Amino acid sequence: MDQSIDDNFVEFVAANRPRLFRTAYLLVGDEHRAEDIVQTALTKLYAAWSLPLEAAAELLLDGRWSGLPPESSVPYAEG
Repeated sequence: MDQSIDDNFVEFVAANRPRLFRTAYLLVGDEHRAEDIVQTALTKLYAAWSLPLEAAAELLLDGRWSGLPPESSVPYAEG
């Protein structure tokens, strides 16, 4: 990739990684899973760096949902 694109991505990560981590942690409630989700999202985002910031949030959500256990093992709250 072009050096300026790499520089822009590094700046993006530096500015947004803490916020992405907090969001992922709120979604999954586990520090290690949240870090894995952010890392996966950033890896995918780097591969398609022309995507806007909203794509990072979408990738976080994709990572969260794919990490859920099968439906039968998720507790159901009667309401």
